[in-house]
Amino acid sequence: MLLEQETPLLQLGTGNIDLSDVSAMIMLPDGVRYRRNSMQVSGVGPVNPRVVGQSLAVSLDNQAGNWEAAITFLADIDPSISGDLVSKAVVMFSTPVEANQRTPVAETRYLHGPYVDQI
Repeated sequence: MLLEQETPLLQLGTGNIDLSDVSAMIMLPDGVRYRRNSMQVSGVGPVNPRVVGQSLAVSLDNQAGNWEAAITFLADIDPSISGDLVSKAVVMFSTPVEANQRTPVAETRYLHGPYVDQI
C-alpha cells in the first residue's frame, strides 16, 4: 500500500529574514518505509534524502526571507500495521542573528487500516 504525504515544513511569519544551513529531519513511524526517489521539495525533484532507519534528512540549502516549502514523498506501509500512525518533522537553520535554531516538532497523523487511509 502506498501513502503520499504532503507536509508544509516551514512557514516564516517573522518578516524578511534570510536563513542559512536549512535542513529538515523527518521521522517515520515503525512500519512505514520511504520509497526511494519519490521525494520532492515544492514540486521539484526527485530529491534524495539521507535515510537512516526511520529518519529522513534533507538539506534545503540557504533560503531568502519569507520562504515557504512543502516536502512530499511516497511511503510503503506494512500491511500488518493499522491504527494511528504519527510522523514527526523538525527544521534546523541559522539566521544572521543566531545560529543552530530549530522549529518545534511538527506531527502528521494518519489513520491507517484495511478500509481507511486518511491524512
